Amino acid sequence: MAWIQTIPYEDADSKLKMLYDRVKGPDNNVDNIMMMHSLRPHSMEGHMAIYKYVLHHTGNTIPKWFLETLGVWVSRLNDCDYCVEHHFSGLKRLLQDDEKADALRGAIEARNVEAAPLDKGQKLAMDYARQLTRDPGGMTQDIILQLRAAGYTDGEGACEDCGRLARALGEEFPAMRCRLGVTECRCGLRPLTPDSLPIVGALPGLANVFVNTGGGTYGWTLAAGMADVLAGEVV
Repeated sequence: MAWIQTIPYEDADSKLKMLYDRVKGPDNNVDNIMMMHSLRPHSMEGHMAIYKYVLHHTGNTIPKWFLETLGVWVSRLNDCDYCVEHHFSGLKRLLQDDEKADALRGAIEARNVEAAPLDKGQKLAMDYARQLTRDPGGMTQDIILQLRAAGYTDGEGACEDCGRLARALGEEFPAMRCRLGVTECRCGLRPLTPDSLPIVGALPGLANVFVNTGGGTYGWTLAAGMADVLAGEVV
């Protein structure tokens, strides 16, 4: 239950209700995690875009049920019972194997990855998620090398990501496919604001000038949501 003010479905204005209609369940039920955005609907649009691209994009190669397993694991590491239940329901729906799902849940609740019915590479990914969640400062290159050896590719490989972005744009805008391609990849400094918060929107004092910057090390992670928010302001 949220402690901040939220707007229930029946009191939502037309735009908020339109967003609620995209995520609601039976009896117009809206998950708390989405309703917490109700005072700032544009942030809900960003949340929905990130969620879609991280968990449900057609370019993802990791099985969706395992992505939801990672969601259950990280939620338990953060002791968020609400998120555990949310991701576990998705895990069961996607896995279609209640016995395995329950075994995964049991291992996660015991915080014993080795007991989970997963292969070696998946267990390694679970440990990687644990380190990112609980001990990011203790991260070393060694686990990246282990992930590569287990068959995982680098998600931040610049040329690979540019290719994925071009393919994703081709899926969203089929008419552009013939003009899309990666001719050159360049890397530059990551833009970072003093308070680490991105700057998205109209630039004060200049007509028709918009910025989308300041994502820092989370630029690729936040790109879809930031772009969605900016598009809403431009249009």
